[in-house]
Amino acid sequence: MSYKTITVSPLTPHIGAEIGGIDLTQALSDRQVQELHDALTEYLVIFFRDQPIDFEAHKTLGRHFGELHIHSGVAGLQEHPEIVAIHTDAESTFFAGDRWHSDLFCDPVPPMVPCRMA
Repeated sequence: MSYKTITVSPLTPHIGAEIGGIDLTQALSDRQVQELHDALTEYLVIFFRDQPIDFEAHKTLGRHFGELHIHSGVAGLQEHPEIVAIHTDAESTFFAGDRWHSDLFCDPVPPMVPCRMA
């Protein structure tokens, strides 16, 4: 597939690609959104590095892929209920995914694309 507005670098032979050449702090063009959809369809998982986006920009990006979902098992942030804070570091005694799925694929109607901000 040919991409004109983004760069797409496959990460493994089978799944995942890093997306570059895009600034997620700015409004995306229809072409950029279509190319992100194409990359997601082709690689199944896409990553964006060094994107200093805030919660609103994260939600804006998510809306390009469908309606935002409220987590069925964990409360979201008070002012951004669509966003669940997940944090694990070397001192953590519990990590997300140990006993539940943060991606909501266990819901009767899961979201199309779980998004994570690192």
